[in-house]
Amino acid sequence: MEASNYNIFRKTPKNNYVGVNLLTGALLKFKNEQQFKQALSIIKKPDSFPNLETNLIEIKNNLIKGGFIVKNRNEENNRIRSRELLAQYGSKGLSITIVNTFDCNFRCVYCYERHRKIYMNNGCMERILKFIDNQVKYRSTSPLSIAWYGGEPLLNLEIIRKLNSRIRNICIKNNCEFNSVMSTNGYLLKGRVAQILIDEFHLQKIMITLDGPKEIHDKRRPLANGKGTYETIMENLLTFLEKKSIDTILKIRVNLDKENLDYLDYFLKNFPPKLRDDVIFEFESTSMLSTVPKDHYDKMFTPDKHPERVAKILTLYNKYINIDKSTKQVPFVFKPIKRWGTYCGVEKLDSFVIGPKCRIYKCAAMVEKKDSISKIDKEGKLVINESKLANWTELNLTNDIVCGKCKFRPICHGGCKSKKKSKFPFCTQIKLSYKLYLDWFVDTYFE
Repeated sequence: MEASNYNIFRKTPKNNYVGVNLLTGALLKFKNEQQFKQALSIIKKPDSFPNLETNLIEIKNNLIKGGFIVKNRNEENNRIRSRELLAQYGSKGLSITIVNTFDCNFRCVYCYERHRKIYMNNGCMERILKFIDNQVKYRSTSPLSIAWYGGEPLLNLEIIRKLNSRIRNICIKNNCEFNSVMSTNGYLLKGRVAQILIDEFHLQKIMITLDGPKEIHDKRRPLANGKGTYETIMENLLTFLEKKSIDTILKIRVNLDKENLDYLDYFLKNFPPKLRDDVIFEFESTSMLSTVPKDHYDKMFTPDKHPERVAKILTLYNKYINIDKSTKQVPFVFKPIKRWGTYCGVEKLDSFVIGPKCRIYKCAAMVEKKDSISKIDKEGKLVINESKLANWTELNLTNDIVCGKCKFRPICHGGCKSKKKSKFPFCTQIKLSYKLYLDWFVDTYFE
């Protein structure tokens, strides 16, 4: 027997002694430092302690059960490769992000999009519906997930309203589960628009971004004419919260960098209590976004160079957010314990992004860069560029010099493909941010 390649053992800031196996997702919290050191000794030479005392036998059994000790590492390599293959090819479900327009009414300072006034039309809609109808029939009762995205999707509401209604009918006819989410800036989420989303879309989740208090948010996320957006969004949120279904999750995303992090304390402190207790906050450094303009690079902070900034975010989250310890919610996109098989949906063959001109992409961040892998023809069939598809879906990391034996492979799976294309340093961010998030996770939920 030998130690797993995917073990992390930590003493947290609150003196919790823990071990995590990134392949199995097992988390062990040790009673004290002595037990922690005993576990480390056993792991170093698993077969060197044939006659253990009763308490040490229990520790060793837990280490074996959690995957911290394995028969051999070759089995681990096979296991992680199998997980990656299953994630890529094993699902019968279908996940589609629909970008119904490139246009946007905002001009956010870190946005990579070009805001072209290109809108999905009825012809493209019909092709999408034929494609979905073909896929749902082929996949039988497997679930269909739709993400409404832009640009700003509510600028072209009527097209996705028709799409939503007819997709629901297709799924009902074929006994297929259907769920949908939306990312919107929230400025148009009022009156008739809000009521249509509530009555017709039945969204599982809607995500809106607020980047701090009014004066900061308005500088970072203004309208195209330069006017502020904060007050309108807050008013819309309060009204929407009163009317929405209890099943619709309202998520507030805060994109953080050097320009707004110092205002996060004030923002959370003065955030309306009625909203704060009923939404889920998600914080992220702009350095973790798939794509940002190069002129924004010097404004970003990264966990490897600025760990104190990440620690500050976690401290403020604990200070102001009413944490439901039963759900173990995490304030970041990147989770401390995650076993998905791929970094995101890009590598999965059942995940697509459809642009407003019916071209198919693998990553939403690449839609404006014309990096399409396919298009939908008039019969609803895909005309695929297999070479381009392979560039996105290749995930055989076993012989990769950097990723093949990396401790973080089970949760990273090679990282963000779009960041790799842009040659943005991403690897060290994951490694350091993981340890910071793990410390917070353990100290918050396992006191």
